[in-house]
Amino acid sequence: METSRSFFDNFCSGHRHAVKWGELVEGDIRNPADIARALSAHSPDAVMHFAANIEVGSGETQPLDFWENNVGGVINLLKEMQAANCRTLVFSSTCATYGIPETVPMTEDEPQAPINVYGRTKLAVETMLSDLARCGHIDYAALRYFNACGARAFSPGSDSVEDSV
Repeated sequence: METSRSFFDNFCSGHRHAVKWGELVEGDIRNPADIARALSAHSPDAVMHFAANIEVGSGETQPLDFWENNVGGVINLLKEMQAANCRTLVFSSTCATYGIPETVPMTEDEPQAPINVYGRTKLAVETMLSDLARCGHIDYAALRYFNACGARAFSPGSDSVEDSV
């Protein structure tokens, strides 16, 4: 079975040079027509969502931008996925949904009490996805990263994971 990949991005913080293994579809998750166009053109079996504002400091000074993109954008995506009959989503969440852990090392059973706008928007989406899954509207997985990229600087143009981690 042949699989294909397409990438949807507005490049407000992404990098065109990083799209190497699939078709690029330029659009904005805040624009339902852009999402509908991409889903119609590619008819995906599943969507992997990584489009979010992530800069914690900006979220504290520009919270509406974070809520519009991180939550409103996902609502747009889910509505358009439903219209396109695509019900599988992998959602890029964050360990910031936990806030300050009560125990270390922590587990997923730790209470979720985010301490910033970024974490709160990600938790809101996780809650929404849980509600939709409970009703049978979607199948999803939420990935909660803990410093997924490491401490080294990103190396633009490098294909090597070791060069970027």
